[in-house]
Amino acid sequence: MGKIKGTLLAVVLTAAMAVPGVTNKASADIGTQSSAAQTVAAMGAGWNLGNALEANSNGYASETAWGNPTVTQALIDSVKAAGFKSIRIPVSYLRYIGPGPKYTINTGWLDRVQQVVDYAHSRGLHVIINMHGDGYKSIPTPG
Repeated sequence: MGKIKGTLLAVVLTAAMAVPGVTNKASADIGTQSSAAQTVAAMGAGWNLGNALEANSNGYASETAWGNPTVTQALIDSVKAAGFKSIRIPVSYLRYIGPGPKYTINTGWLDRVQQVVDYAHSRGLHVIINMHGDGYKSIPTPG
C-alpha cells in the first residue's frame, strides 16, 4: 500500500510541475523529462514548515498567530544543513482573498510567501507550496 501512495504522490507532483504557465524554478534541477520516480528521488527527504504560513487568527493568515516565530533565512539554512532536500510550505490565504469576480490576493501576503519560498529555493531546496485548510471550520458560511 505504501508503494501505491508514493507512486500517486509522484504522479501528482510530476503533473503539478507540468502545468502550462506555471513557473517551476526547481524543474531545471530535476529535468523536464524525469519520470515520477526520478522526481521523487531527487526531492529526497523533506521537512514540513507547518504552523507558520497557514496559521491564522480570525480568518487572517498570520505566521506568528499560533506562537511560532517569524520564518527566517537562518531557519531554512538549518533545515538545509540537517540534510533535507525538500520543504513543504503550507499556506493559507483565507481573508486575504478579495471579492469576486477577480478574487485578488493581498499583495503583502503574496510577497511574504514569495520571500519564504525564495529562502528555501536559494539554498537549493525543492519547494512544495500547499494551499492548506482555507476556510475549514474557520470562516462562517453564509446562510
